[in-house]
Amino acid sequence: MTTPTTSRLGPVLRHWPVLVGVGVAALVILDMTAGVELAKLLAASAVVYLGASALGKQSATWPVFFVTLAVILAADIIDEDFEATWAVLGLGVLLGGYGLVRRLREGTRPDPAGLPSQSLAMLVFGAAATLALFVNATVGSFLVALGLLGHAAWDVYHYRTNKVVSRSLAEFCLILDTTVAVAIILLTLLRPSDSLPDRGFATTLATKQLLRSSPPGDFRERRQEAVSSAIFGRAVPAPTSQDMSTSSATVWPERIAPSM
Repeated sequence: MTTPTTSRLGPVLRHWPVLVGVGVAALVILDMTAGVELAKLLAASAVVYLGASALGKQSATWPVFFVTLAVILAADIIDEDFEATWAVLGLGVLLGGYGLVRRLREGTRPDPAGLPSQSLAMLVFGAAATLALFVNATVGSFLVALGLLGHAAWDVYHYRTNKVVSRSLAEFCLILDTTVAVAIILLTLLRPSDSLPDRGFATTLATKQLLRSSPPGDFRERRQEAVSSAIFGRAVPAPTSQDMSTSSATVWPERIAPSM
């Protein structure tokens, strides 16, 4: 028997990927210092689609997603200074290679919407994620945001056609990509251009080191306040270069002291 409560919850339960996407996006945003850090998320979005295509099963979508997530977490845990994007791209190469070998062995005619398209998408999104790591943090952040918005359009296409990946994954990924991309753009616009390293290889590494050097309650909290102000309309000052110099002055004596 259907109760009024059940009938009201029906539409919500049918779109559970939206709720999960919003929740995951919130966790990602709250832990974000700069958008360029999420180059690994852009790469992972493409790898999941490529993996599902390589395995030839829509049902493999979520397992591939969790494997990709495990690769990111493992890379961060084993060495926090290692850029997880490289591990994700490596996984993409392995999955793409498996898909190619599988098609050659089975002798099946490839679906244009399958492995060829997903391989091309992997090249485009993977190149954007890689390029973001080699430019300054501001440009890199915008590259990641634009890449995520581009992948959101890819999500819409696959949701409508119901091909390659499951609709639930496409719906989840659409919400995650769009929400995070908007947050990256807002954070990048709010943050002073001199608050993060300007140039250098893998600016995400410099960003992580900067975050670790900031005392509790300083840069991270003010960054979160800046994001909240953009979302809820409260005027909260973003971190300034003076904050960063103060953080450095606080940490460097502690690092130098043991060697004196």
